[in-house]
Amino acid sequence: MKKWIIWVLSALTMALTICPTASGEEVETRDMQRSVVRNIELESDDLGDIVTILFSGHVPEIIPFTLTSPDRIVVDLDECILSKDAMQPEAGSGIVKAIRVGQHPDKVRIVLDTETLTGIGFDATENKGVVTIHISRPKNEIQESFQASEHSPVPANAPTLPGNNEEETAASEDIWGEDTDTYPENNRDDIWGEAPPATNENVRASDLWDQETSDMAGAESAKGLWDSADSSPGADSTPPPFELSGRFRTLLAMDTNNEDEFEDDGYGHAELLLESTFKPNTRLQMVFSLDIDYYGYVNSGDVDNDFNVRFHDVYINYAHPRFNLKLGNQVVRWGKADGYSPLDNLNPEDYRDGIAGRREDRKLPIPMANLEIYHGQITFQGIFIPGFFGPELDFTGTDWAMFRHADSTIGSFGLAEDDPGCSLDNSEYGIRVAGILKNIDYAVSWFHTREDLPTPDSMWLPPGVVLPSGEFSPIDLALFASVSGQNISLVHDRQNIFGFEIETTVKDFGVRADIAYFDNQSFQTSRLERMQKAQWQYMLGMDYNSPNAWYANLQFFQSSVRDYDPLIVWAEEQTSALIGTFRKTFSNGNYEIECRGYYDFSGDATMINPKFTIAYWQPLRLEFGAEFFDGSVETPIGFYSDNDQVYGLLEMNF
Repeated sequence: MKKWIIWVLSALTMALTICPTASGEEVETRDMQRSVVRNIELESDDLGDIVTILFSGHVPEIIPFTLTSPDRIVVDLDECILSKDAMQPEAGSGIVKAIRVGQHPDKVRIVLDTETLTGIGFDATENKGVVTIHISRPKNEIQESFQASEHSPVPANAPTLPGNNEEETAASEDIWGEDTDTYPENNRDDIWGEAPPATNENVRASDLWDQETSDMAGAESAKGLWDSADSSPGADSTPPPFELSGRFRTLLAMDTNNEDEFEDDGYGHAELLLESTFKPNTRLQMVFSLDIDYYGYVNSGDVDNDFNVRFHDVYINYAHPRFNLKLGNQVVRWGKADGYSPLDNLNPEDYRDGIAGRREDRKLPIPMANLEIYHGQITFQGIFIPGFFGPELDFTGTDWAMFRHADSTIGSFGLAEDDPGCSLDNSEYGIRVAGILKNIDYAVSWFHTREDLPTPDSMWLPPGVVLPSGEFSPIDLALFASVSGQNISLVHDRQNIFGFEIETTVKDFGVRADIAYFDNQSFQTSRLERMQKAQWQYMLGMDYNSPNAWYANLQFFQSSVRDYDPLIVWAEEQTSALIGTFRKTFSNGNYEIECRGYYDFSGDATMINPKFTIAYWQPLRLEFGAEFFDGSVETPIGFYSDNDQVYGLLEMNF
């Protein structure tokens, strides 16, 4: 009966997500398959100004054009996204008085503010992923400068200003999404949601590291953790080197059924993230953030509390046109697949909110050295983690614990984790080489690590003792430990992960694949023995953004254990599953309905997560949803089949 309920909910949600809407609604865009603008720099010399743009990926055709009132040069980078580590150039003292950068749904737009366009010239050249825009001063100014410094006159072939094509200029979309070459007279919102300066003073872009900008329906809104600096008329135009930001979110969840007296009726999770950013120049960035968590578990009126404070993102980042070095607490993701990727193993996860949420939201920043070196369209990346940093995982006492409430249902039992700890002997490290071949993004990787999730070590099974037949769950293991007086030792084995990832587009569809080979994966057997086997995992995915603002993503996952032993529990020789996401936005993104699901083709595991999001009152975001689980207790999803719940989430960025 429960499976029928899950499938009915899935069908209803999918039907809602694909229903048509007015053609005027904006289309949700996808950042995958786009080239990345890694850095922008501004320099000046006797001939003029030089703007350098560093790309990772395919370099689009670049044709700068001019707009007037005020005078400016505009550079559109189609199908590009702005790197969160990109540095905002400081104001120049030459022709370019300020640089403004904005992320649009289909491009990155760079605006070069100038005092005048009269007599200046510009051209753009590209070499191995680096675009250089030369902006030359008027010939008479250059000649005067050369004569004053006893240089030869300016060459006769110095670039000149292209002819003013009024049609092209009028049709060129401005950085604020306007179809005009002039600014509206009054109350124009800047791309960062602020009033622009009335003069050609420097305009400070809001933080470029974690902010999305949108000009949908002419109503720009800044999203993310950082707000831009004041650029109102008369304000100090110097970019502040120090910024404060934060996020508050609270989750309240309630069980749909109370299966036993030990199960929690519901729980709450409140999180406060405080972050400071220091940017003394265009290349150096320092971030310090603190994460404060509170969990409250309610059972028959009793509340158990869990409170902790930990460092979040704490790092120093140095961005150079040829390399990027980041040292400290950070999150690094490998793999192309959306949501779950078998290659995304660098950071541990926080499982205290369950297993149904987005994996990227569960990732924990850990200390590491992350070096990227750019060579044309190839990126070489090296990772070093100085020790083992495990997941946030409760072993007993909560609905999402590894052994759930076994300490209450069966009594006390011995349990200990063999934590390798933080030492150089337990260091983890890896390399990744990524590149582009025509329209195909690819990467190969190797990661020397330990298993994040622990596996019970072998236990002694006395002669003549036969374990119960049928399904064998972690609760049964805890019961045996309690009866036999043995301890359950949880270990994190060493392993190497070799990966290959690929991504491209086929017409209107995004296509991707991740393949991982684990040389040493730990498994538990019905004889209470721990054994290691090699395992293949791969994910094939495809997604589509429709013209009427709905999005579909389907991924096929399969794992295969080499030299499989039939005594292995909690894992099949071959597992095949379908993972899907269907999403529909309404009213220019103010409302969204989404359905995420997982289905194991063996029928042993099913999960469905329908939800409704309201983002009308910026910067508030409200989410209401439900999570339903079904399957065998020998699968991670089926083990939590009693945890069906409805929830509400409030999030606010400041």
